[in-house]
Amino acid sequence: MSNYYRTSVYGHRGSVIKRGVPNPVVCGRKFCCYCGRWRHVCDFRPNSRNTRSGLTSLCVTCMRIKSRQQRARITAKQKEQRREYQRLWHYMRRREAGVPERNFKNRHTVIDKAEALYLPSGPLAAALAMTGEWETLARRAGVPSRTIFRMRSGEGQYVRLDVADKVATALGWPLEVIYHGVPSIPVAELERREAS
Repeated sequence: MSNYYRTSVYGHRGSVIKRGVPNPVVCGRKFCCYCGRWRHVCDFRPNSRNTRSGLTSLCVTCMRIKSRQQRARITAKQKEQRREYQRLWHYMRRREAGVPERNFKNRHTVIDKAEALYLPSGPLAAALAMTGEWETLARRAGVPSRTIFRMRSGEGQYVRLDVADKVATALGWPLEVIYHGVPSIPVAELERREAS
């Protein structure tokens, strides 16, 4: 058996030829091929394929560094392909297990049910007309600037209750002052109006 073996060293491009038994355990310590340090055996993960020591060639810290570098090299397209593959794989496994296909047609979260009230955007648009810096207002309210633009231009007839509250708070007025006596519209009523 040869006393030389090929390994990678941290900071080198490619591999380096070294002399000696690859990755021996000496006095409870093992050599890490990546950082080039002698580490305690508890810093290595078990590896059944490595018959010499039963541990991985890289220490846990170096494995994390290497995995971070590999993740940084993945492009956005590769990430999207990986997500799509995982989605299809889990879908296939569910069908094999006999799990029926999920239907998200009428799915609502607790937040959606609590905030499923709409207000007419007219009174809020009148309040917004008095302010000039609507992009700054959008940042302060934590809503997209497109939402403020739609309210000011009259493009949207209705505004969701939580969005109206955020904008009114950013303006410095309570929502009750802007919408004094204006009733809120439930989602079912709004859908009925849009359908007719």
